[in-house]
Amino acid sequence: MKKIVLAALVPAALLSAAAPASAQAWRHRDDAARYTPVRNDDVRRDIDGLRFQIDRAERNRAISRREADGLRRQARDIQRQYAYMSRGGLDRGEYRTLQRRVAGVRGHLRMERWDRDGRRG
Repeated sequence: MKKIVLAALVPAALLSAAAPASAQAWRHRDDAARYTPVRNDDVRRDIDGLRFQIDRAERNRAISRREADGLRRQARDIQRQYAYMSRGGLDRGEYRTLQRRVAGVRGHLRMERWDRDGRRG
């Protein structure tokens, strides 16, 4: 009887000893995926480029001041969201979300340049 119980406990003990090591390796891989300075630099560069494009379009009178103010507000919102998300490092989903938002504002800027009406929307 003791041999049967002991035979059942040994594999369970070995599995429980291996579980923390594998969980730690998984967590380490996840942390490495989150802390990528390349993602942070890409998002920061995109936001700065977006602001520059808005300023240049207003300076060249391709968009009105009102249109530029609305686009700057959207860029500021993205900057705030980036600051909040980047505290723990950006994962792929957060990076894609920020990239989509930047692309959306760029699309709005393109539309504002082409409409030439001086109004938002």
